[in-house]
Amino acid sequence: MDENIYQNGDIIRVNGLGDEVEIYAPYEDTDSGYIGRCVERLTHLPEDMHLQIYEAAKRYCLFFINLCKEAAGDRFDTNEFPPVTEETPAIDVKKYFSIGMIEFKEPNDENITALNLSGSCKWEREH
Repeated sequence: MDENIYQNGDIIRVNGLGDEVEIYAPYEDTDSGYIGRCVERLTHLPEDMHLQIYEAAKRYCLFFINLCKEAAGDRFDTNEFPPVTEETPAIDVKKYFSIGMIEFKEPNDENITALNLSGSCKWEREH
């Protein structure tokens, strides 16, 4: 178990998901032990969990591209989006997004680690 004490604003590295992931714990009474357990889980995710995250990102990317294509009609420009298709391996999508923050809220059960992740992606300008 990781012996570090993490707090709001700390930066951690999560291989395969984000070079710099900020810990966001806006509530002062969030237990540092709970934060530590969640960080430990995040930094030691098994490869199959990474793949599930990549697959979810791919589904979101394809959904968003399709949504923009429908909204733009003839004005749709594929060059504004990463070259992700149904055939693109999910692991290849990881180069188009990164996790930038893990947010902590008061847990309902401190024995269950929760990973509330957010980040940025190249297919959606706001993120």
